[in-house]
Amino acid sequence: MCKPSAKLKLCTCAPASSNHLKHYWEWYTEKKSSYMLMGELVYTFNISKDQHIQNKELLLKRINEPDAFDVELDLAENDHLLLSFGCGSKPLEELKYGYRYEAGKWVECEYSYEGWFNRFENESRGKIKFALDHSI
Repeated sequence: MCKPSAKLKLCTCAPASSNHLKHYWEWYTEKKSSYMLMGELVYTFNISKDQHIQNKELLLKRINEPDAFDVELDLAENDHLLLSFGCGSKPLEELKYGYRYEAGKWVECEYSYEGWFNRFENESRGKIKFALDHSI
């Protein structure tokens, strides 16, 4: 089971790259220049549709709470947030959830590596502490 924790904390205490983190977040802003990436990554970790919906709702509620991040971010309209949870024992066995900042709060949006790479640039990233609910 891969269920995010309602107590997770989005910390800025991470290396310059999130490549070696099992659970991480990335904040994206609109690109000032353009690149084109073609193709799509395929993620191999699957959960039930019901669990996926529950995860999205729990995460949306948590990231809109005032203490979700360890620092205050200077967010702008249409900024994007990726939450990634390493749920398996192999690389790419992870769940990814996307959110867009709109009217002063985060709302759900579809995450697409290709789409986000072409439109946004990474502003910041960090480790997700207390990422998973181990009480299940």
